[in-house]
Amino acid sequence: RIEALGAALGRMEEASGDVAAFLRLEEEFHRLIAEATGNPLLIACYALVIEARRQEFRTALYRRRLGPSRIAASLRRTRALFDAIAARGIETACELMRLGLVEDQKILLGEDD
Repeated sequence: RIEALGAALGRMEEASGDVAAFLRLEEEFHRLIAEATGNPLLIACYALVIEARRQEFRTALYRRRLGPSRIAASLRRTRALFDAIAARGIETACELMRLGLVEDQKILLGEDD
């Protein structure tokens, strides 16, 4: 599973100039993490997160606010998350997931201006 996660990260890095593709690949990366837990509740919860993110107004919001610097920062966090997962650094991985959620919250609440 770590190989699939690494491949998804590689595709994210390749698509960093295309916001729509980047967002789809970011969803794939996190879906793989959810599926790797084997926890049906977590998998279902993440499916709901994806559904909410794909609502038209949210998609437009992400596209407006995800410029090159924010995508680069997201890729750095995602790379660090991958490294933490690969090293079995649970505390670090949890903190990086929390930070990613905080960034999403800022975008959705318009607190990033």
